[in-house]
Amino acid sequence: MVNYIAINDDGLMSTHTPQEIAGYIDQSFEALGLYNGMVTKPDMLSEILEHEMYLADFLPIQNVIRDKIPHPVSFDPMFKVIRTAILNRHPAVGDFLVTAIKKRLFSDRPMYQMLWQQWPDTGRK
Repeated sequence: MVNYIAINDDGLMSTHTPQEIAGYIDQSFEALGLYNGMVTKPDMLSEILEHEMYLADFLPIQNVIRDKIPHPVSFDPMFKVIRTAILNRHPAVGDFLVTAIKKRLFSDRPMYQMLWQQWPDTGRK
């Protein structure tokens, strides 16, 4: 196998091409249960903030619950930013994801499956 170094526009180096890393980013997202079209679950967020983090009496959190999270919000813009940042600014993260997938470092039972047991209404449609 021939190893080579790919250098992006900012002079950052990786041992994988951007196309390779992009594929592994997608596989990593899938392994973590992240997918396009995924949205926030306002009820779950409110439940966590109020009953698990005990922040219901904290005025800034009351404002967030009332004003910021009453409706589902798409994660797609955040996923795009993460993907772009890994590809363009953080080649070591990309290299790590390649290694993590190849060495099967992600659990066979993704984190989201464990979360879905706690909040069953958050599964894929």
